[in-house]
Amino acid sequence: MQEHDFAKYRRRVSRSIGTELRAARISANLTQEDVAHQAGLSVQTYASLERGYSPTGASINPTLDTLLRALTTLGIED
Repeated sequence: MQEHDFAKYRRRVSRSIGTELRAARISANLTQEDVAHQAGLSVQTYASLERGYSPTGASINPTLDTLLRALTTLGIED
């Protein structure tokens, strides 16, 4: 896969993950602040996960630990 294609793929996957996180958060009737606090993340970090990109528009590259904290907080464990 060429670098350009990989970058597009990464953006698409990041946004897909963000969409799933947002849906789970709304379903749980939680705010971004609630999830961030419970997961031990900053609100900015969690909001970036939901958007799929940073506030500057750059691609995000969260650690596995960060993703697992958010997923576990929202009850997405499998």
